[in-house]
Amino acid sequence: MPFTAPRSLISRLTLGTALGSMLALGYGRAGYAGSCGSVFDDGSIAAFQCVAPADPANDETQVIDPADRVIAVTTTPLFGIDTSTDPDGGNAIQINSELGVSFDGIPGFDRIAGRDSGLVVNNDDQGNITIDTTGGMVTGDALYGIHAVNEAYGGDLEITSGPTEGSVAGIRGRIDQDGSGTLEITTQGNTTATGAGGTGIVAVNSANGSALTNIYTYAPVSGASGITVNSDGDGSRVTNVVNRDTVSSDGSSTADPAGISIFQRSDDGTSGATVTNYGGDDGGITATGGPGVRVNSSADSDSSVTVENLNEISGVGGMVINNASETGLAQTRVVTSAGGNIDGGAGDAINVTNTGNALLEIITVGDAEG
Repeated sequence: MPFTAPRSLISRLTLGTALGSMLALGYGRAGYAGSCGSVFDDGSIAAFQCVAPADPANDETQVIDPADRVIAVTTTPLFGIDTSTDPDGGNAIQINSELGVSFDGIPGFDRIAGRDSGLVVNNDDQGNITIDTTGGMVTGDALYGIHAVNEAYGGDLEITSGPTEGSVAGIRGRIDQDGSGTLEITTQGNTTATGAGGTGIVAVNSANGSALTNIYTYAPVSGASGITVNSDGDGSRVTNVVNRDTVSSDGSSTADPAGISIFQRSDDGTSGATVTNYGGDDGGITATGGPGVRVNSSADSDSSVTVENLNEISGVGGMVINNASETGLAQTRVVTSAGGNIDGGAGDAINVTNTGNALLEIITVGDAEG
């Protein structure tokens, strides 16, 4: 049965107990400052706690992979780990499970910084992955800030993040299995891709059953591309992206220089994609070198695309939408509310291609230029 360890389970475990258990089991050797060790194991659940400040000169990758157990990991205040200065530093924390993972970064932890990636979580048999790093910063110099993959049948993946940086992507989440799966990413701190061609958030949902992907941004997201969602499989697919701050693309990506991109295909069901742009005080969705919003949606049956703009969407092309249905209805709806603005620059403000039995509705109360 899928399991997510409650924060109360971990909070009962004292720091003293954690340190004692770590020494007894060989974790957290004296040369390492930030380290993670076992504090509870009843044969079905294994709980780990990460303690002590970062020491870049001595920190090494913390690998957590007990067999045949649900894994629950929490941090203590001021915990840090930094492998970024070691040429062979690898990932800061690597968690491998077959039954599910819960990672809870308690508010006040310092940082999780990796030479390759900061926090890497893999699950491949059953159960869910839940990650909360709102308590501190996660960075990866060469690859990802946070990289999580759930290959468990019917398993979900949920990431709630604070400040996150990576080279290839700030956050990359992927579901890859034959059941139904929900992938949800919520950002509460700046999410940045620092590398050439990098993407702020990458979400890949390859569940072959029904697939739901939700992206919620409450802080700026930036990179060569802002947000990219790929959802492709046999079952019906739904993607929702809700922006409540800024999403920006600096245009240095040759592959996909867009603010928000959704590529969605259902081979044996329906497809529904929605982008809602509330934006923030500093704007909404902007792109240099590509469109502000790009949606490609196709389905064997009905396919629907909705974009609602209450702030700013700008780029080389404000919106570019391709919506196709083989046997059903291709329905596209674009709404720009009062106070909203769509600026296509050298391209069109709104460019929509509907293929199949098509229904198109465009309502622009705000400005649309291009």
